[in-house]
Amino acid sequence: MRLLLVRARLPEPDINRMVSAPGERVRFGDLVYWEWRVVVEYDGEHHRRNERQYAADVARLEELARAGWTVIRVLRSHFADEAAIIARVVRALSDRGWRGSGPGDHF
Repeated sequence: MRLLLVRARLPEPDINRMVSAPGERVRFGDLVYWEWRVVVEYDGEHHRRNERQYAADVARLEELARAGWTVIRVLRSHFADEAAIIARVVRALSDRGWRGSGPGDHF
């Protein structure tokens, strides 16, 4: 996932960075664009198959959204259209103030 985004000339995300504010429950994001408060999460098969893991993920992602983060969730099936993944991340970053090159430059 990270390589896909970097090859598309998006900013380098932080990997597994803590995204909680002081005093909050500790939370981490898979790929974190701290400056723009965007988190890209890859939900592998184990997230779906383990009900406890899935429930924890749902709660964590809702907490991130309440804290003002934009969360992009990516599933394995989304990789059939990598350009769409990139477009989703570009849109989220742009909505948060990133002024990189336009989305058409990433494909």
